Amino acid sequence: MNVFFDEEKLEKGEQLSQALSLAIAASNLSIIVLSVDYASSKSCLAELSDIMHRKDTQGHIVLPIFYHVDPSHVRNLGGSFKTSFIHHESNMLHQVQRWKTAFAEIGKLKGWHIEGGKFDRPETEYIKDIVEYVIKKLMSSKFRSASAELTGIDDQKKTILRLIEKEDSRLIGLWGQGGIGKTTLSDVI
Repeated sequence: MNVFFDEEKLEKGEQLSQALSLAIAASNLSIIVLSVDYASSKSCLAELSDIMHRKDTQGHIVLPIFYHVDPSHVRNLGGSFKTSFIHHESNMLHQVQRWKTAFAEIGKLKGWHIEGGKFDRPETEYIKDIVEYVIKKLMSSKFRSASAELTGIDDQKKTILRLIEKEDSRLIGLWGQGGIGKTTLSDVI
């Protein structure tokens, strides 16, 4: 499993949009954190549009997190999002309609709504739920299955993913004689 964080994987001076497009193309699952100012960012909207296109054409899995925003405002382009789109339209951007469609579509998806009020549960519990859900998706054979030529790799993959799920796991190492499939196993995971 590879995780793309632009802060960690990009060198100074490297283009974010190009690196992120490559990461999106190589991935099977995207977690989109929709915050109050999300729609004010042209690059976020362009990336969301690309991700939603991949969802529709390639079965890319999209998991939205509505962080301190009302999902109905995302769905209906309301609240602060309406203001952001009006601003984008005033700049006569030809992509705005595509962005609006992608934004409204992600608002229709089931995700996590993190309100942050005093009666809401701690964010760490949401994170735990999200991680468990993603691991479950990764373990499902429909989502990602190893090649038929890799005999026994699926069992090894399940064993490693079970170790990752354990709360007290901090580091998991793979070691052994060269040529036995350590790198292949880590690639499959």
